[in-house]
Amino acid sequence: MIAAARQPDGINPEKRSNGSQFYIVLGKVYSEDELMVDLSLLQPAFMKYIQLGSQEELKNEYVRLYEAQEFDSLTSLLISKSKEIEESLNINVTKNFSPAQVEAYTTVGGTPHLDGEYTVFGQVVRGMEVVDRIGEEPTGFRDKPTDPVWMTVTVEKMSKDKIEKEYGFVYPKKK
Repeated sequence: MIAAARQPDGINPEKRSNGSQFYIVLGKVYSEDELMVDLSLLQPAFMKYIQLGSQEELKNEYVRLYEAQEFDSLTSLLISKSKEIEESLNINVTKNFSPAQVEAYTTVGGTPHLDGEYTVFGQVVRGMEVVDRIGEEPTGFRDKPTDPVWMTVTVEKMSKDKIEKEYGFVYPKKK
């Protein structure tokens, strides 16, 4: 998807999109467990949970993964313990997604943390290999490429019929 950039909420509480900057998002297909757990709530709860004397082994595993910088494994560990932590600490770390959203993110994929936050205004219909190459660039803070990626973009206005015929894109049926 192609979405409009914007300033952070503290500067831009209305969440107004930037008229000249955009970004391309490469979404992913999520497992239902990955999708439904709110890591921003789970992380501090997990840290509290591993302080319990009965969780020394779990704490050691967390430290080992953190020191080895195995962050994907660390995330998987947290997610695997989410139900146990919810019960033990009497908290809820589950996100609220509609059944349609769960279906979409677990089959087609996407980027759930952007839902309702940014303006999506386009889709790459040709040239995904270029997007994939950009996605392979080394990134730093906020997943931004460490070296700028420059591109020339041409926007061409065309009818829906032409888009469907030339690119095979099918517009959703109106309800």
